[in-house]
Amino acid sequence: MKKIMGAGVRIGVVMAILVAAGTALAAASWTSYGTISNIEVDDTGTGTSTYLTFTTAPTRPTCGTSTQLIAAGSADNVKAMTATATAAFLAGRTVKVWLDWTCSGSYARFTGLAVQ
Repeated sequence: MKKIMGAGVRIGVVMAILVAAGTALAAASWTSYGTISNIEVDDTGTGTSTYLTFTTAPTRPTCGTSTQLIAAGSADNVKAMTATATAAFLAGRTVKVWLDWTCSGSYARFTGLAVQ
């Protein structure tokens, strides 16, 4: 039987698959603390969506070109995180978010928020 690929090619193919999978392989985690520069609440659809923008974007999954993060989870969870984010923004406090390393359209999703 003739060998089609050498070991170096196989390793390169495996690495390319891992890089392509990228965000799917990352574990959920907290970001570092950052300052919220903008909060957008969109209630024009069937539900309410909350988007956060930070002065320095945290490391997040690549979900299109957006640097905003979208609150995710139950309606009560999104409502609570929106209230907490708004209070932190108005008080000038830094926050960190729990990224589940998934995307909602072109936005990275967060399911938790903590104020420093």
